[in-house]
Order: sequence, then C-alpha cells, then structure tokens
Amino acid sequence: MAGLMEMLPNAASLAQVAGGILATMLAYGVALRLGKLTRQHPLANPILIAALLLIAGLALARLPVRGYMSSVEPLRWLLGPATVAFGLPIYRQRALIISAGKALIGAILIGSLAGIVSAVGLAKLLDLSPVTIRALSAKSITSPFAIAVMERLGGPAELAAGLVIVTGLLGAILLPVLLKRERERDPESYALALGLSAHIVGSQHVARIAPQALSIASLALTLAGLATTLLLPLLWPWIAG
Repeated sequence: MAGLMEMLPNAASLAQVAGGILATMLAYGVALRLGKLTRQHPLANPILIAALLLIAGLALARLPVRGYMSSVEPLRWLLGPATVAFGLPIYRQRALIISAGKALIGAILIGSLAGIVSAVGLAKLLDLSPVTIRALSAKSITSPFAIAVMERLGGPAELAAGLVIVTGLLGAILLPVLLKRERERDPESYALALGLSAHIVGSQHVARIAPQALSIASLALTLAGLATTLLLPLLWPWIAG
C-alpha cells in the first residue's frame, strides 16, 4: 500500500488520477457489454475493445498518452496483486491439478522454453534490432513478470510489457478460433493453451467461456512466469548476443 500511495503525487493530480481510472472503468464496462451482446465472440475481446475506446478518446481529446499512463499508475500497480489473486482458483481446483500431475507441469515448462526460443530465434532470423529481440524473449509471460525480469537483466521493460499485451490480445483472438473443437472436447487443454500463450488476457477469456477450467489457465500463467524468470538469465547470453 505504501508503494501505491507513493505513486499518487507523480500522477500530476488526484483529479487526473480519478479521471483516468474512471475513463478506464467506463471503457472496460462498455467492452464487457459488447462482449455479452456478441456472445463472447473472440473479436469482441473486452481488453482489445477497451484499449481501442481509450485510444480513440485520447485522440479526440488530443490528450497525450504519457499523461494518461501517469493517471492510471495505481491500476498498473494493481497488476501485481491481481496476478497473485490467480492463486485462489488454483487452490480451489487443487484436486484437478494434482490429478494432472507431472504431465501438466511438464507441458508448461516445455511450452515456456519453446516460447522463448521460437520468438528469439525468429527475431534473429529476421534480423530485428537487439532491443526488440530482448523484449520479445519475455512476450509469453504476464506483464509483472516481464517487467521484473527485464529490469533485472537490463532489458527494455516498457517495450517488453507492450509486446506482452499484444501477444495476449492476439492469442485471445486467434486461439479461440483455432481451438474451437478443443474447447468443447477438452476444456482443460483449452485453458492450458490460453493461459500459457495469452497469459492474463487468455485467462480472462477462459474465465468467461470455461470458468470451470480457470484454475488450469491460472496455473499455466503462473508457472510460465516462474519458468521464464528462471530460464531467461540462463539464455540471456544467447538472447543479448
């Protein structure tokens, strides 16, 4: 809480903080309503729609993005506690997770390693800039993990966080279409794919579509973050080289 209170003076004023948070909540409320009206169509992803509404609002009002980001700093701080809160569905569904056992954990670890290697390998093949390559190495974990590990390794934390959001949105839009049959046949595997590939955005989709499998998505999100945090320092000489 002390860390949160320290952020408020940096947000220019309490009025700006209140305005930024209110605008964000209204945009997300509208996005949720549109999602219900479209029967949770993948393209009606609430986070994507809310982001587009906020971008349009800032453009029409000719307000700087930096000012908006400063005003919602308290919401950004809440990403950490929100990630920790995913432990609750994991605890509630612990019997299901234990029954899956080593296969589930193994799939998450292999998926995390594959996410790093494939992203960095393709980026190197396309001769992208070193900064972009470093940021892409953390694209498959949720923002709090990505920011923390990039700051520790000296990578581009803000760019990594942006790529995490883009990855999550693309995953939450494309995977429901590609895995439609899997969702109906095996909700747990579907949740694993969404949590592992699209982290918080994917888990939020699972919470709306298959809430009984949210614990699997939460576990995938959390363990992928931990695994990547451990793997990235070992692979960093190759990534940064």
